[in-house]
Amino acid sequence: MNDNQYNREEQDLIEKARQAAARSRNYSEAEQRQATQNARNEREQKRKNLPLVSPERDRQQNSNQQRVKKNNRNSNQKKPNKQSQQNWSGNQRRNKIANQEQRNIFGYVLSVLMIVLSLILVGVMWIYNILPTTPRLIITGILALFSILSYTLAGKGQYSAKIRKTWNTIATIIVVFLMILSYVLLSGVGFLNSLFASHENVEFEVRVMADSPYQSMSDLNDTTIGAIDTEKTEDIEEALTKLSNQNDINLQKLEYENYSDAIGELYGGYLDSLLFNNAKLELIKEAYPNFETETRILERIQIKTEIKDLKKSVNTSKEPFNVYISGIDTYGDISSVSRSDVNILMTVDPKEKEILMTNLPRDTYVEIAGTNGGYDKLTHAGVDGIETSINTISNFLDTEINYFARVNFTSLIELVDVLGGIELDNPVAFPTNDGNYYFEQGLITLNGEEALAYSRERYNLEEGDIGRGKNQMRVIEAMINKAISPDVIKYADELISKFSEVAETNMPTKDISNLVNVQISNNEPWKFETQTLIGYGRDDLPSYNMPGYALYMYEPDQDSLDELKDNIQRILK
Repeated sequence: MNDNQYNREEQDLIEKARQAAARSRNYSEAEQRQATQNARNEREQKRKNLPLVSPERDRQQNSNQQRVKKNNRNSNQKKPNKQSQQNWSGNQRRNKIANQEQRNIFGYVLSVLMIVLSLILVGVMWIYNILPTTPRLIITGILALFSILSYTLAGKGQYSAKIRKTWNTIATIIVVFLMILSYVLLSGVGFLNSLFASHENVEFEVRVMADSPYQSMSDLNDTTIGAIDTEKTEDIEEALTKLSNQNDINLQKLEYENYSDAIGELYGGYLDSLLFNNAKLELIKEAYPNFETETRILERIQIKTEIKDLKKSVNTSKEPFNVYISGIDTYGDISSVSRSDVNILMTVDPKEKEILMTNLPRDTYVEIAGTNGGYDKLTHAGVDGIETSINTISNFLDTEINYFARVNFTSLIELVDVLGGIELDNPVAFPTNDGNYYFEQGLITLNGEEALAYSRERYNLEEGDIGRGKNQMRVIEAMINKAISPDVIKYADELISKFSEVAETNMPTKDISNLVNVQISNNEPWKFETQTLIGYGRDDLPSYNMPGYALYMYEPDQDSLDELKDNIQRILK
Protein backbone atom coordinates (compact mmCIF):
# COMPACT_ATOMS: atom_id res chain seq x y z
CA MET A 1 0.00 0.00 0.00
CA ASN A 2 1.56 3.20 -1.03
CA ASP A 3 1.70 6.21 1.04
CA ASN A 4 -1.04 8.05 -0.82
CA GLN A 5 -3.51 5.27 -0.41
CA TYR A 6 -2.66 4.94 3.24
CA ASN A 7 -3.18 8.61 3.75
CA ARG A 8 -6.56 8.51 2.01
CA GLU A 9 -7.78 5.63 4.17
CA GLU A 10 -6.50 7.39 7.25
CA GLN A 11 -8.30 10.52 6.27
CA ASP A 12 -11.48 8.56 5.56
CA LEU A 13 -11.29 7.01 9.00
CA ILE A 14 -10.69 10.34 10.57
CA GLU A 15 -13.60 11.81 8.62
CA LYS A 16 -15.88 8.97 9.65
CA ALA A 17 -14.74 9.31 13.25
CA ARG A 18 -15.36 13.05 13.06
CA GLN A 19 -18.82 12.51 11.57
CA ALA A 20 -19.64 9.86 14.18
CA ALA A 21 -18.52 12.24 16.93
CA ALA A 22 -20.66 14.98 15.39
CA ARG A 23 -23.69 12.69 15.21
CA SER A 24 -23.12 11.59 18.79
CA ARG A 25 -22.81 15.21 19.93
CA ASN A 26 -25.95 16.19 18.01
CA TYR A 27 -27.91 13.27 19.48
CA SER A 28 -26.73 14.13 22.99
CA GLU A 29 -27.67 17.73 22.51
CA ALA A 30 -31.08 16.73 21.13
CA GLU A 31 -31.77 14.50 24.15
CA GLN A 32 -30.68 17.26 26.48
CA ARG A 33 -32.95 19.74 24.70
CA GLN A 34 -35.85 17.26 24.88
CA ALA A 35 -35.29 16.67 28.59
CA THR A 36 -35.17 20.41 29.20
CA GLN A 37 -38.37 20.92 27.19
CA ASN A 38 -40.13 18.08 29.04
CA ALA A 39 -39.12 19.57 32.38
CA ARG A 40 -40.37 22.98 31.28
CA ASN A 41 -43.68 21.52 30.06
CA GLU A 42 -44.15 19.67 33.32
CA ARG A 43 -43.62 22.83 35.36
CA GLU A 44 -46.01 24.75 33.15
CA GLN A 45 -48.70 22.08 33.44
CA LYS A 46 -48.39 21.99 37.19
CA ARG A 47 -48.69 25.77 37.33
CA LYS A 48 -51.84 25.74 35.23
CA ASN A 49 -53.23 22.70 37.09
CA LEU A 50 -53.83 21.03 33.78
CA PRO A 51 -53.39 17.35 32.97
CA LEU A 52 -50.00 16.66 31.63
CA VAL A 53 -49.54 15.42 28.10
CA SER A 54 -47.53 12.31 28.67
CA PRO A 55 -45.67 10.01 26.41
CA GLU A 56 -47.48 6.92 25.39
CA ARG A 57 -46.32 4.89 28.35
CA ASP A 58 -47.41 7.61 30.73
CA ARG A 59 -50.81 7.85 29.05
CA GLN A 60 -51.24 4.13 29.47
CA GLN A 61 -50.31 4.32 33.12
CA ASN A 62 -52.72 7.21 33.74
CA SER A 63 -55.48 5.38 31.92
CA ASN A 64 -55.00 2.38 34.19
CA GLN A 65 -55.07 4.59 37.28
CA GLN A 66 -58.28 6.30 36.16
CA ARG A 67 -59.87 2.91 35.48
CA VAL A 68 -59.00 1.77 39.01
CA LYS A 69 -60.44 4.97 40.56
CA LYS A 70 -63.63 4.60 38.55
CA ASN A 71 -64.04 1.01 39.65
CA ASN A 72 -63.47 2.04 43.28
CA ARG A 73 -66.01 4.87 42.96
CA ASN A 74 -68.63 2.56 41.47
CA SER A 75 -67.91 0.06 44.19
CA ASN A 76 -68.44 2.72 46.85
CA GLN A 77 -71.74 3.78 45.30
CA LYS A 78 -73.01 0.24 45.24
CA LYS A 79 -71.85 -0.57 48.76
CA PRO A 80 -71.90 2.62 50.90
CA ASN A 81 -70.28 2.63 54.29
CA LYS A 82 -72.89 2.45 57.11
CA GLN A 83 -71.19 5.06 59.28
CA SER A 84 -70.84 7.42 56.35
CA GLN A 85 -74.52 6.99 55.57
CA GLN A 86 -75.50 7.82 59.17
CA ASN A 87 -73.29 10.90 59.19
CA TRP A 88 -74.78 12.09 55.93
CA SER A 89 -78.35 11.56 57.21
CA GLY A 90 -77.65 13.46 60.45
CA ASN A 91 -76.15 16.34 58.57
CA GLN A 92 -79.19 16.46 56.34
CA ARG A 93 -81.54 16.59 59.36
CA ARG A 94 -79.57 19.34 61.07
CA ASN A 95 -79.46 21.39 57.90
CA LYS A 96 -83.21 20.97 57.41
CA ILE A 97 -84.03 22.03 60.98
CA ALA A 98 -81.67 24.99 60.73
CA ASN A 99 -83.33 26.06 57.49
CA GLN A 100 -86.81 25.70 59.04
CA GLU A 101 -85.82 27.74 62.09
CA GLN A 102 -84.35 30.40 59.85
CA ARG A 103 -87.50 30.47 57.77
CA ASN A 104 -89.70 30.75 60.95
CA ILE A 105 -88.06 33.80 62.53
CA PHE A 106 -91.28 35.64 61.61
CA GLY A 107 -93.18 33.10 63.71
CA TYR A 108 -90.96 33.79 66.71
CA VAL A 109 -91.50 37.54 66.34
CA LEU A 110 -95.26 37.07 66.15
CA SER A 111 -95.30 34.88 69.25
CA VAL A 112 -93.31 37.45 71.26
CA LEU A 113 -95.57 40.30 70.12
CA MET A 114 -98.67 38.29 70.98
CA ILE A 115 -97.38 37.49 74.47
CA VAL A 116 -96.41 41.13 75.18
CA LEU A 117 -99.72 42.55 73.91
CA SER A 118 -101.67 39.91 75.83
CA LEU A 119 -99.86 40.82 79.06
CA ILE A 120 -100.62 44.50 78.52
CA LEU A 121 -104.32 43.86 77.84
CA VAL A 122 -104.78 41.47 80.73
CA GLY A 123 -102.88 43.75 83.12
CA VAL A 124 -104.91 46.85 82.23
CA MET A 125 -108.22 44.94 82.39
CA TRP A 126 -107.55 43.56 85.88
CA ILE A 127 -105.95 46.71 87.31
CA TYR A 128 -108.83 48.97 86.22
CA ASN A 129 -111.65 46.39 86.29
CA ILE A 130 -112.40 46.79 82.60
CA LEU A 131 -115.46 44.60 81.84
CA PRO A 132 -117.27 42.36 84.34
CA THR A 133 -115.34 39.48 85.95
CA THR A 134 -116.67 36.64 83.76
CA PRO A 135 -115.80 38.25 80.39
CA ARG A 136 -112.44 39.24 81.83
CA LEU A 137 -111.68 35.62 82.77
CA ILE A 138 -112.75 34.37 79.34
CA ILE A 139 -110.61 36.93 77.51
CA THR A 140 -107.63 36.16 79.75
CA GLY A 141 -107.96 32.43 79.01
CA ILE A 142 -108.25 32.96 75.26
CA LEU A 143 -105.21 35.23 75.15
CA ALA A 144 -103.19 32.74 77.21
CA LEU A 145 -104.19 29.90 74.84
CA PHE A 146 -103.24 31.89 71.74
CA SER A 147 -99.90 32.90 73.27
CA ILE A 148 -98.98 29.30 74.17
CA LEU A 149 -100.09 28.00 70.78
CA SER A 150 -98.12 30.67 68.93
CA TYR A 151 -94.94 30.00 70.88
CA THR A 152 -95.29 26.23 70.47
CA LEU A 153 -95.75 26.37 66.72
CA ALA A 154 -92.86 28.78 66.36
CA GLY A 155 -90.45 26.69 68.45
CA LYS A 156 -91.16 23.07 67.41
CA GLY A 157 -89.76 21.58 64.24
CA GLN A 158 -92.09 18.62 63.78
CA TYR A 159 -94.82 20.74 62.22
CA SER A 160 -94.97 21.02 58.47
CA ALA A 161 -94.20 24.22 56.62
CA LYS A 162 -97.84 24.44 55.55
CA ILE A 163 -99.07 24.38 59.18
CA ARG A 164 -96.51 27.00 60.15
CA LYS A 165 -97.45 29.26 57.25
CA THR A 166 -101.17 28.97 58.00
CA TRP A 167 -100.67 29.75 61.69
CA ASN A 168 -98.38 32.70 60.91
CA THR A 169 -101.19 34.20 58.83
CA ILE A 170 -103.71 33.70 61.65
CA ALA A 171 -101.24 35.02 64.24
CA THR A 172 -100.61 38.15 62.16
CA ILE A 173 -104.33 38.92 62.16
CA ILE A 174 -104.52 38.32 65.93
CA VAL A 175 -101.50 40.57 66.63
CA VAL A 176 -102.95 43.42 64.53
CA PHE A 177 -106.26 43.07 66.37
CA LEU A 178 -104.49 43.08 69.74
CA MET A 179 -102.57 46.22 68.76
CA ILE A 180 -105.80 48.03 67.91
CA LEU A 181 -107.49 46.78 71.07
CA SER A 182 -104.52 47.83 73.21
CA TYR A 183 -104.59 51.31 71.72
CA VAL A 184 -108.34 51.68 72.31
CA LEU A 185 -108.11 50.33 75.86
CA LEU A 186 -105.13 52.47 76.87
CA SER A 187 -106.76 55.53 75.30
CA GLY A 188 -109.93 54.86 77.28
CA VAL A 189 -108.02 54.50 80.53
CA GLY A 190 -106.05 57.65 79.74
CA PHE A 191 -109.31 59.49 79.09
CA LEU A 192 -110.80 58.41 82.43
CA ASN A 193 -107.58 59.31 84.26
CA SER A 194 -107.68 62.76 82.67
CA LEU A 195 -111.03 63.42 84.35
CA PHE A 196 -109.48 63.20 87.80
CA ALA A 197 -109.62 66.55 89.61
CA SER A 198 -106.29 67.29 91.29
CA HIS A 199 -106.27 71.07 91.76
CA GLU A 200 -108.27 74.29 91.76
CA ASN A 201 -107.35 77.69 90.35
CA VAL A 202 -108.03 80.71 92.56
CA GLU A 203 -107.83 84.09 90.86
CA PHE A 204 -107.09 87.15 92.99
CA GLU A 205 -107.52 90.76 91.92
CA VAL A 206 -105.85 93.91 93.23
CA ARG A 207 -108.39 96.76 93.08
CA VAL A 208 -108.20 100.46 93.83
CA MET A 209 -110.86 103.16 93.59
CA ALA A 210 -111.60 104.32 90.06
CA ASP A 211 -110.29 107.83 90.81
CA SER A 212 -107.21 106.59 92.69
CA PRO A 213 -103.82 108.12 91.73
CA TYR A 214 -102.33 104.61 91.66
CA GLN A 215 -101.98 103.58 88.03
CA SER A 216 -99.78 100.50 88.28
CA MET A 217 -98.53 98.02 90.83
CA SER A 218 -95.21 99.85 91.12
CA ASP A 219 -97.15 102.83 92.52
CA LEU A 220 -98.24 100.65 95.46
CA ASN A 221 -94.72 100.25 96.81
CA ASP A 222 -94.68 100.68 100.61
CA THR A 223 -98.50 101.03 100.75
CA THR A 224 -101.13 99.02 102.61
CA ILE A 225 -103.19 96.34 100.88
CA GLY A 226 -106.30 94.89 102.45
CA ALA A 227 -106.84 91.11 102.76
CA ILE A 228 -109.72 89.13 104.24
CA ASP A 229 -108.78 86.69 107.01
CA THR A 230 -111.62 84.33 106.04
CA GLU A 231 -109.65 83.47 102.90
CA LYS A 232 -107.15 80.65 103.16
CA THR A 233 -104.02 82.06 104.75
CA GLU A 234 -101.66 80.13 102.50
CA ASP A 235 -103.43 81.45 99.37
CA ILE A 236 -103.22 85.07 100.55
CA GLU A 237 -99.53 84.72 101.43
CA GLU A 238 -98.68 83.11 98.09
CA ALA A 239 -100.57 85.80 96.17
CA LEU A 240 -98.85 88.65 98.05
CA THR A 241 -95.43 87.04 97.61
CA LYS A 242 -95.94 86.69 93.84
CA LEU A 243 -97.17 90.28 93.53
CA SER A 244 -94.18 91.61 95.48
CA ASN A 245 -91.61 89.56 93.56
CA GLN A 246 -93.05 90.18 90.09
CA ASN A 247 -93.28 93.96 90.60
CA ASP A 248 -90.29 94.40 92.94
CA ILE A 249 -92.39 96.21 95.55
CA ASN A 250 -93.07 96.02 99.27
CA LEU A 251 -96.70 95.59 100.35
CA GLN A 252 -97.97 95.93 103.92
CA LYS A 253 -100.89 93.55 104.53
CA LEU A 254 -103.82 94.79 106.58
CA GLU A 255 -106.31 92.06 107.57
CA TYR A 256 -110.09 92.48 107.84
CA GLU A 257 -112.68 90.12 109.26
CA ASN A 258 -114.98 90.36 106.24
CA TYR A 259 -115.40 91.99 102.86
CA SER A 260 -117.94 94.53 104.14
CA ASP A 261 -115.40 96.13 106.46
CA ALA A 262 -112.59 96.03 103.88
CA ILE A 263 -114.67 97.59 101.09
CA GLY A 264 -115.98 100.24 103.48
CA GLU A 265 -112.38 101.20 104.30
CA LEU A 266 -111.48 101.26 100.58
CA TYR A 267 -114.46 103.48 99.74
CA GLY A 268 -113.66 105.76 102.68
CA GLY A 269 -110.10 106.33 101.51
CA TYR A 270 -108.51 104.60 104.50
CA LEU A 271 -107.18 101.68 102.45
CA ASP A 272 -104.90 102.05 99.42
CA SER A 273 -105.82 98.78 97.66
CA LEU A 274 -107.73 95.55 98.19
CA LEU A 275 -106.72 91.97 97.40
CA PHE A 276 -109.73 89.71 97.05
CA ASN A 277 -110.86 86.41 95.62
CA ASN A 278 -112.40 87.09 92.20
CA ALA A 279 -114.92 84.31 92.81
CA LYS A 280 -116.54 86.58 95.42
CA LEU A 281 -117.17 89.41 92.98
CA GLU A 282 -120.84 88.46 92.53
CA LEU A 283 -121.22 88.20 96.30
CA ILE A 284 -119.79 91.71 96.72
CA LYS A 285 -122.07 93.08 93.99
CA GLU A 286 -125.10 91.94 95.97
CA ALA A 287 -124.15 94.62 98.52
CA TYR A 288 -122.29 96.99 96.15
CA PRO A 289 -124.04 96.77 92.76
CA ASN A 290 -121.66 99.30 91.13
CA PHE A 291 -118.48 97.83 92.59
CA GLU A 292 -116.98 96.98 89.16
CA THR A 293 -117.35 100.54 87.84
CA GLU A 294 -116.51 102.33 91.07
CA THR A 295 -113.20 100.44 91.32
CA ARG A 296 -110.61 99.33 88.79
CA ILE A 297 -108.16 96.44 88.50
CA LEU A 298 -104.42 96.98 88.76
CA GLU A 299 -103.43 93.34 88.41
CA ARG A 300 -104.74 89.78 88.42
CA ILE A 301 -102.82 86.79 89.75
CA GLN A 302 -103.73 83.09 89.81
CA ILE A 303 -102.94 80.62 92.58
CA LYS A 304 -103.01 76.85 91.98
CA THR A 305 -104.15 74.89 95.04
CA GLU A 306 -104.12 71.13 95.47
CA ILE A 307 -107.44 69.39 96.20
CA LYS A 308 -107.31 67.11 99.21
CA ASP A 309 -108.22 63.45 98.84
CA LEU A 310 -111.95 63.82 99.54
CA LYS A 311 -113.18 60.54 98.08
CA LYS A 312 -114.59 57.74 100.19
CA SER A 313 -114.38 54.85 97.76
CA VAL A 314 -116.83 51.96 97.66
CA ASN A 315 -117.40 49.09 95.27
CA THR A 316 -119.52 51.06 92.82
CA SER A 317 -120.76 47.88 91.14
CA LYS A 318 -122.45 46.64 94.32
CA GLU A 319 -122.65 49.31 97.02
CA PRO A 320 -124.79 52.48 96.96
CA PHE A 321 -123.00 55.82 97.06
CA ASN A 322 -123.42 59.61 96.84
CA VAL A 323 -122.01 61.91 94.15
CA TYR A 324 -122.12 65.68 94.57
CA ILE A 325 -122.66 67.48 91.26
CA SER A 326 -121.47 71.06 91.34
CA GLY A 327 -122.42 73.44 88.54
CA ILE A 328 -119.89 76.28 88.60
CA ASP A 329 -121.14 79.72 87.57
CA THR A 330 -118.26 80.59 85.25
CA TYR A 331 -117.07 80.30 81.67
CA GLY A 332 -113.69 78.86 80.81
CA ASP A 333 -111.41 76.69 82.94
CA ILE A 334 -113.30 73.91 84.70
CA SER A 335 -110.86 74.10 87.62
CA SER A 336 -111.68 77.74 88.40
CA VAL A 337 -113.08 78.39 91.88
CA SER A 338 -116.51 79.98 91.58
CA ARG A 339 -120.00 80.04 93.02
CA SER A 340 -121.79 76.69 92.95
CA ASP A 341 -125.08 77.67 91.31
CA VAL A 342 -126.06 74.03 90.73
CA ASN A 343 -125.99 71.80 93.79
CA ILE A 344 -127.36 68.32 93.23
CA LEU A 345 -126.68 65.22 95.31
CA MET A 346 -126.98 62.07 93.22
CA THR A 347 -127.61 58.92 95.27
CA VAL A 348 -126.94 55.77 93.25
CA ASP A 349 -127.92 52.16 93.98
CA PRO A 350 -126.10 50.03 91.35
CA LYS A 351 -127.84 46.78 92.34
CA GLU A 352 -131.36 48.12 91.83
CA LYS A 353 -130.22 50.60 89.14
CA GLU A 354 -131.88 53.48 90.95
CA ILE A 355 -130.75 57.10 90.94
CA LEU A 356 -132.18 59.70 93.31
CA MET A 357 -131.31 63.32 92.51
CA THR A 358 -131.72 65.80 95.35
CA ASN A 359 -131.74 69.46 94.35
CA LEU A 360 -130.70 72.12 96.85
CA PRO A 361 -131.51 75.67 95.65
CA ARG A 362 -128.50 77.98 95.36
CA ASP A 363 -129.83 80.43 97.98
CA THR A 364 -130.50 77.76 100.62
CA TYR A 365 -129.54 79.14 104.03
CA VAL A 366 -126.99 76.70 105.47
CA GLU A 367 -124.10 76.62 107.88
CA ILE A 368 -120.90 77.01 105.88
CA ALA A 369 -118.36 74.36 106.80
CA GLY A 370 -115.19 75.68 108.46
CA THR A 371 -116.74 78.95 109.68
CA ASN A 372 -117.48 77.91 113.28
CA GLY A 373 -121.22 78.44 112.94
CA GLY A 374 -121.35 81.01 110.12
CA TYR A 375 -124.49 80.86 107.95
CA ASP A 376 -124.84 82.01 104.38
CA LYS A 377 -126.15 81.02 100.98
CA LEU A 378 -125.14 77.55 99.79
CA THR A 379 -123.81 79.04 96.55
CA HIS A 380 -121.29 81.08 98.55
CA ALA A 381 -119.69 77.89 99.85
CA GLY A 382 -118.34 77.29 96.35
CA VAL A 383 -116.15 80.41 96.40
CA ASP A 384 -114.07 78.76 99.12
CA GLY A 385 -113.45 75.65 97.03
CA ILE A 386 -115.01 72.28 96.35
CA GLU A 387 -114.04 70.91 99.77
CA THR A 388 -116.13 73.57 101.53
CA SER A 389 -119.16 72.79 99.36
CA ILE A 390 -118.87 69.03 99.97
CA ASN A 391 -118.52 69.37 103.74
CA THR A 392 -121.35 71.92 103.88
CA ILE A 393 -123.83 69.67 102.03
CA SER A 394 -122.68 66.55 103.88
CA ASN A 395 -123.38 68.25 107.22
CA PHE A 396 -126.68 69.70 106.01
CA LEU A 397 -128.10 66.36 104.76
CA ASP A 398 -126.44 64.17 107.43
CA THR A 399 -124.94 61.86 104.82
CA GLU A 400 -121.51 60.89 103.56
CA ILE A 401 -120.52 62.12 100.12
CA ASN A 402 -118.29 59.61 98.34
CA TYR A 403 -117.36 61.52 95.18
CA PHE A 404 -117.88 64.80 93.39
CA ALA A 405 -118.24 65.84 89.75
CA ARG A 406 -117.89 69.41 88.56
CA VAL A 407 -119.07 71.08 85.36
CA ASN A 408 -119.45 74.71 84.36
CA PHE A 409 -121.90 76.38 82.01
CA THR A 410 -119.45 76.16 79.13
CA SER A 411 -119.26 72.44 79.85
CA LEU A 412 -123.01 72.06 79.57
CA ILE A 413 -123.05 73.59 76.09
CA GLU A 414 -120.17 71.44 74.80
CA LEU A 415 -121.30 68.19 76.45
CA VAL A 416 -124.80 68.37 75.03
CA ASP A 417 -123.46 69.17 71.56
CA VAL A 418 -120.94 66.30 71.75
CA LEU A 419 -123.79 63.95 72.64
CA GLY A 420 -125.69 65.10 69.55
CA GLY A 421 -128.39 66.89 71.53
CA ILE A 422 -130.78 65.63 74.21
CA GLU A 423 -134.49 64.92 74.54
CA LEU A 424 -136.57 65.68 77.63
CA ASP A 425 -140.19 66.04 78.70
CA ASN A 426 -140.91 69.68 79.50
CA PRO A 427 -143.95 69.90 81.84
CA VAL A 428 -144.70 73.61 81.31
CA ALA A 429 -144.10 75.88 78.30
CA PHE A 430 -142.11 79.05 79.02
CA PRO A 431 -139.96 81.70 77.29
CA THR A 432 -136.53 82.80 78.47
CA ASN A 433 -136.23 86.21 80.08
CA ASP A 434 -134.04 87.53 77.24
CA GLY A 435 -136.65 86.49 74.66
CA ASN A 436 -134.23 84.36 72.65
CA TYR A 437 -135.92 80.99 73.27
CA TYR A 438 -139.37 79.57 73.83
CA PHE A 439 -139.71 75.99 75.08
CA GLU A 440 -142.92 74.16 74.19
CA GLN A 441 -144.68 71.79 76.56
CA GLY A 442 -144.01 68.09 75.98
CA LEU A 443 -141.09 66.20 74.44
CA ILE A 444 -138.47 68.66 73.18
CA THR A 445 -134.99 68.31 71.66
CA LEU A 446 -132.25 70.68 72.84
CA ASN A 447 -128.79 71.52 71.57
CA GLY A 448 -126.07 72.92 73.83
CA GLU A 449 -127.10 76.59 73.75
CA GLU A 450 -130.76 75.69 74.23
CA ALA A 451 -129.97 73.34 77.12
CA LEU A 452 -128.01 76.13 78.82
CA ALA A 453 -130.87 78.60 78.43
CA TYR A 454 -133.36 75.96 79.64
CA SER A 455 -131.25 75.27 82.74
CA ARG A 456 -130.66 78.93 83.63
CA GLU A 457 -134.15 80.37 83.31
CA ARG A 458 -136.01 81.12 86.54
CA TYR A 459 -137.78 84.48 86.07
CA ASN A 460 -140.53 83.10 83.84
CA LEU A 461 -141.10 79.97 85.93
CA GLU A 462 -143.92 79.87 88.45
CA GLU A 463 -141.65 78.21 91.04
CA GLY A 464 -138.71 80.51 90.31
CA ASP A 465 -135.41 79.06 91.49
CA ILE A 466 -137.14 75.82 92.55
CA GLY A 467 -138.44 75.35 89.02
CA ARG A 468 -134.99 76.07 87.62
CA GLY A 469 -133.50 73.36 89.84
CA LYS A 470 -136.07 70.86 88.57
CA ASN A 471 -135.25 71.76 84.96
CA GLN A 472 -131.55 71.30 85.67
CA MET A 473 -132.24 67.77 86.95
CA ARG A 474 -134.26 67.04 83.80
CA VAL A 475 -131.27 68.07 81.68
CA ILE A 476 -128.89 65.88 83.72
CA GLU A 477 -131.24 62.90 83.46
CA ALA A 478 -131.51 63.38 79.68
CA MET A 479 -127.71 63.57 79.37
CA ILE A 480 -127.23 60.36 81.38
CA ASN A 481 -129.80 58.51 79.29
CA LYS A 482 -128.12 59.70 76.09
CA ALA A 483 -124.64 58.80 77.38
CA ILE A 484 -125.60 55.18 78.13
CA SER A 485 -127.58 54.64 74.93
CA PRO A 486 -126.14 52.72 71.94
CA ASP A 487 -126.30 55.95 69.91
CA VAL A 488 -123.37 57.33 71.88
CA ILE A 489 -121.01 55.06 69.89
CA LYS A 490 -121.35 57.48 66.99
CA TYR A 491 -119.92 60.27 69.14
CA ALA A 492 -117.36 58.21 71.06
CA ASP A 493 -114.22 59.76 69.52
CA GLU A 494 -115.38 63.34 70.00
CA LEU A 495 -116.76 62.54 73.45
CA ILE A 496 -113.39 61.19 74.57
CA SER A 497 -111.50 64.18 73.18
CA LYS A 498 -113.86 66.80 74.66
CA PHE A 499 -115.16 65.38 77.92
CA SER A 500 -111.94 65.83 79.91
CA GLU A 501 -111.90 69.50 78.92
CA VAL A 502 -115.36 70.26 80.27
CA ALA A 503 -115.80 68.04 83.32
CA GLU A 504 -113.78 66.63 86.19
CA THR A 505 -114.30 64.28 89.11
CA ASN A 506 -112.44 62.65 91.98
CA MET A 507 -113.93 59.23 91.21
CA PRO A 508 -111.03 56.87 90.40
CA THR A 509 -110.93 55.13 87.02
CA LYS A 510 -111.47 51.74 88.68
CA ASP A 511 -114.69 52.93 90.33
CA ILE A 512 -115.94 54.43 87.06
CA SER A 513 -115.22 51.11 85.33
CA ASN A 514 -117.21 49.25 87.99
CA LEU A 515 -120.17 51.50 87.34
CA VAL A 516 -119.89 50.96 83.58
CA ASN A 517 -119.78 47.20 84.21
CA VAL A 518 -123.18 47.46 85.88
CA GLN A 519 -124.65 48.75 82.61
CA ILE A 520 -122.83 46.07 80.59
CA SER A 521 -124.08 43.27 82.86
CA ASN A 522 -127.63 44.59 83.03
CA ASN A 523 -128.89 46.62 80.10
CA GLU A 524 -132.15 47.49 81.84
CA PRO A 525 -132.83 51.26 82.01
CA TRP A 526 -132.03 53.16 85.19
CA LYS A 527 -134.93 54.35 87.36
CA PHE A 528 -134.73 58.08 88.16
CA GLU A 529 -136.30 59.92 91.07
CA THR A 530 -136.00 63.61 91.85
CA GLN A 531 -136.68 65.69 94.93
CA THR A 532 -136.21 69.36 95.76
CA LEU A 533 -135.86 71.13 99.09
CA ILE A 534 -138.86 73.28 99.96
CA GLY A 535 -138.29 76.53 101.84
CA TYR A 536 -139.22 80.17 102.23
CA GLY A 537 -137.57 83.33 100.92
CA ARG A 538 -136.28 85.82 103.48
CA ASP A 539 -134.07 88.92 103.45
CA ASP A 540 -133.56 89.38 107.18
CA LEU A 541 -131.12 86.55 107.88
CA PRO A 542 -127.47 87.41 108.68
CA SER A 543 -124.81 86.66 106.07
CA TYR A 544 -121.43 85.31 107.17
CA ASN A 545 -119.60 86.78 104.19
CA MET A 546 -121.45 90.11 104.03
CA PRO A 547 -122.65 90.96 107.56
CA GLY A 548 -124.98 93.92 107.89
CA TYR A 549 -126.48 93.54 104.42
CA ALA A 550 -129.97 92.26 103.64
CA LEU A 551 -129.36 89.46 101.16
CA TYR A 552 -132.02 87.13 99.81
CA MET A 553 -131.91 83.75 101.57
CA TYR A 554 -133.94 80.56 101.17
CA GLU A 555 -134.76 79.18 104.61
CA PRO A 556 -135.32 75.40 104.48
CA ASP A 557 -138.58 73.86 105.63
CA GLN A 558 -137.61 71.35 108.31
CA ASP A 559 -140.24 68.78 107.30
CA SER A 560 -139.06 68.93 103.69
CA LEU A 561 -135.44 68.60 104.82
CA ASP A 562 -136.27 65.54 106.93
CA GLU A 563 -138.10 63.94 103.99
CA LEU A 564 -135.06 64.50 101.75
CA LYS A 565 -132.79 62.84 104.32
CA ASP A 566 -135.11 59.84 104.69
CA ASN A 567 -135.28 59.26 100.94
CA ILE A 568 -131.52 59.42 100.63
CA GLN A 569 -131.06 56.88 103.42
CA ARG A 570 -133.68 54.61 101.79
CA ILE A 571 -131.54 54.36 98.64
CA LEU A 572 -128.29 53.98 100.60
CA LYS A 573 -129.69 51.06 102.60
